[in-house]
This record gives sequence, C-alpha cells and structure tokens, in this order.
Amino acid sequence: LNKKDDPEQLQVHINLMQGHLFEEKVLLGKEPSEFKNRIEDYEKATPEMIKLTWAVDVQDKRLECQLQGWNKKETWILHRLSINGDHLNSDTWERLYDVLREPIEYENGFKRPVDVIGIDTGFNATAIYPRIRQIKNMGFAQVFALKGWSNQKGDNVLHKKTMEKKYRIPLITLNVDRAKD
Repeated sequence: LNKKDDPEQLQVHINLMQGHLFEEKVLLGKEPSEFKNRIEDYEKATPEMIKLTWAVDVQDKRLECQLQGWNKKETWILHRLSINGDHLNSDTWERLYDVLREPIEYENGFKRPVDVIGIDTGFNATAIYPRIRQIKNMGFAQVFALKGWSNQKGDNVLHKKTMEKKYRIPLITLNVDRAKD
C-alpha cells in the first residue's frame, strides 16, 4: 500500500475500498500478511447466515455495494462490487436494480432474495430518495434510506428511525461517530 504512511488515506482505503472498519491501533506492529491469512472466502451463503443484506454507499461517480450474511453472533462479507457511473444517471441505477433482483445462492443450491437493503442517501438525498422508492416498489421486504450524522449523543449506532415524508420510505439515521469507535 502506498497509503500506509498517510493515516487519512489509509482509513479511506480500508473503509471504502475494503469495506472494513479502520482501527489504527490494530494496524500497529502488524504485517499485512497477518491480516490476509485471516481472510475467509465465501462464494455462496451458508446455512448459518440467517439474514442477507445489501448495503449501498452512493458516491458521485459510483455505487459501492456490499452483500453480507448475518446471524446473532457473526457477520460475513459475501460480495463487494462497484457500479461505476454518475449517481444521477438512470443506467447506473438500472445496473444496481439488476444486482438486487438476483437471488442469493446458498451452498446447497437454494436461492432467495435478500432480507434488507440499506442505501446511503449521502450528499444528494433528494436525487436518491426516488431511487429508493423505486427499489421498495420492486417488492423487497425491507428497504431503508440511511443517513449518517456525526456529533450525536448516546452509545448506539442506530440514532433514530423515521419516515421520509414525500416518498414514504423508512429513513434510519446513524451515529457515525459511534460506528467508527
């Protein structure tokens, strides 16, 4: 990594490109090979993954997507992808819709849709809310708009859940300072 000497660039790389939580104290004195040796690859969902979620981080020129499996004790990253294209372009969103429509396959061949889709409304909520409404109208069980807020009080990552009024979509605000702890 050419970013390893710049903590801010390293944090951006680890959080956005690798989808992991950056913790500088964990990196001190560790060789990259120590982390790489701990990686487990999952090509398909496994029976212990009782919930499946897609998280989408909207950037100006791409959508960063991550598929995760969950149970009460663990979480697994199954797949990450970047959909390149302007977040205002319909083609970019159509490619996301195609990804979301694809059922997730388990090791035994069983396929099913994801349980929850969370989409960051980020820097351009007014353009993203109608896209989230469209995804909700596709029949997915749970679709949420996500908004990160800093300087929130409390120990919970989940700050509050409300309803976005114009498009009638659930909006979850997250305490991003707590999430990064």
